[in-house]
Amino acid sequence: MSTEKFDIGSILEQLEKGAIAAAQEAGTEFLKEAAADATDFVTKAVPSMSRYTQLLVSKQITVDEFRALMNGLLDVAEMKGITAAGASLVRVDKTRNAITRAALDIILGSISKIA
Repeated sequence: MSTEKFDIGSILEQLEKGAIAAAQEAGTEFLKEAAADATDFVTKAVPSMSRYTQLLVSKQITVDEFRALMNGLLDVAEMKGITAAGASLVRVDKTRNAITRAALDIILGSISKIA
């Protein structure tokens, strides 16, 4: 698998849309805040996600290692919008987990297309 074939920039829009959709599907009544948190996460996480993805594409890390790195990245994701709006910690975690799954699915799906 060649890293030249993979362009992280080509999936950023998918990531943002997927994260927003995941936040909405998490069932939160704070849709506006959850969508803003998802967008904020994607924007801030791009450098790390790009680095992790390139490592995976170049086979320097395994899929399991990639998942662990992404989960770690999302563990520290700030969900300021829904927290400030009064969402419970359970709701915040549910939203964060939904965004994690969406990001992993989108990136791994994009990589499998070039494999």
